[in-house]
Amino acid sequence: MNKYTQIIDIRNESSPVVMAVGFFDGVHLGHKKVIKNALELAGQHNAKTYVLTFRKHPLSIIAPEIAPPMLNSNHYKLKLLNDLGVSGCVEIDFTSETAKIPAEEFVDKLKSVTPPLVGIVSGNNWRFGHKGQGTPKLLEKCNLWDIRNIDHTIYKDEPISSTRIRKAVIEGNLEEAKDMLGRPFSIEEQVVTGKKLGRKIGFPTANFKIHNGALPPYGIYAVKAKYDGETYNGVINIGLRPTLEDNEPPNLELHILDFNKNIYGENIEIAFIQKIRDEQKFDNLEDLKIQIAKDIDVAKAVLADNH
Repeated sequence: MNKYTQIIDIRNESSPVVMAVGFFDGVHLGHKKVIKNALELAGQHNAKTYVLTFRKHPLSIIAPEIAPPMLNSNHYKLKLLNDLGVSGCVEIDFTSETAKIPAEEFVDKLKSVTPPLVGIVSGNNWRFGHKGQGTPKLLEKCNLWDIRNIDHTIYKDEPISSTRIRKAVIEGNLEEAKDMLGRPFSIEEQVVTGKKLGRKIGFPTANFKIHNGALPPYGIYAVKAKYDGETYNGVINIGLRPTLEDNEPPNLELHILDFNKNIYGENIEIAFIQKIRDEQKFDNLEDLKIQIAKDIDVAKAVLADNH
């Protein structure tokens, strides 16, 4: 995916560009509807499809005390968008100065890259400029671009939103999150070096630091792990490892079934399929080993039904 950091960079494009605009956290079914329409519009104009988005959630700057945890890292969000067919992105750093830009000034920035900008696609709740005073209708008045404003996607009588999905994930309602995302809730993280205890007890694990984004509640989960284009069954623990009493921060430990590769430093995509049980403390490592073996059997059965 081609990446720019300023709107003005679009001038580097020699072919027409249609931009889908939004934050796109989660890349859920509503976002996919916007992207699908942008791709269709780009096809009509023989154009490339780009996204215009922010690196940080605006609330992290405007009101950090209420900023929500993200469903995706920036890297993973762009990967998901690329998988949908997006050719590039303009990923802007949202700052306190950015928040003060008047809507008319933002429109002027778009005018400055016209051409090659020929179309703009947004969800119908998209706003821009200082205090969100700019709307798609303001863009339509310019008569410069092919504008499409896409209606909400509805789930259980309410619009799908990143906020609803975030709540479902944090509360452990993975089925609802899946229904709104159009896929199981997933993250992509880098494997870090752990204490290698899992290997010593016969269940080697890939360790990840707990990221700052949304995660399901502590516990053991059946997951699908994707690495190097291949998908594997796995079991992951989110939590504090109470049996070990090591007082370390919460972490993620993934045991990939039928897998024996060195993946330190590699990125692994993890899709959460179903919770198996809560995290619990065992009297000794032998009891822990017995329970892990049971967890793997449960995970195999669960994942066999979720191809």
